[in-house]
Amino acid sequence: MYVRRNLARGYSAQDLNVGFIKKNQIEFQSKINTVKSKFRTYEEESKTFMERWEDRSKEYIHSFISLFEKTGVLHLLHRSQSPFMSTGGKSDTEEEDNHSKQ
Repeated sequence: MYVRRNLARGYSAQDLNVGFIKKNQIEFQSKINTVKSKFRTYEEESKTFMERWEDRSKEYIHSFISLFEKTGVLHLLHRSQSPFMSTGGKSDTEEEDNHSKQ
């Protein structure tokens, strides 16, 4: 810990009586710890962002639906369906032909 702190402060490995390999090992471990710390931070931030995104999307969907429920547009859409759509794809004349044949 002492060596790591002092290397970070700018002391040379020779001043601290530390070998070349040990110095590089300590610096490498320090950089790995920095990357891990940044990754955890980004992970937490992205999780928070996704939670806010989900909450907002639910809010937008709810407000969109409530807008149409208030105006009664959904009921009008159901009433204004064409007879072609409600008969399963058959026209009125085809239905009449089927009834007259029976």
